[in-house]
Amino acid sequence: MPSFWEARDEEPYLRRHFRAMFEAELEAWNTDETLWPAKRDLRTIRRWFEPLFLEIVFDLCDGAITAEEHNDES
Repeated sequence: MPSFWEARDEEPYLRRHFRAMFEAELEAWNTDETLWPAKRDLRTIRRWFEPLFLEIVFDLCDGAITAEEHNDES
């Protein structure tokens, strides 16, 4: 997520990334995807969750970041 933004940026961001966000939350509850709701659209995520944008990091990428890569970014 962008590190600096305004409240008006939340809705477009949610619309673009709701699937990944929804599945990350579902996986935190239960890793058995057969138990997840079949319909995982924007309307469903709004019924299940109240999106709240905070300064928290969620890794939605495959693979790991090495210490060397991390140190290069500082």
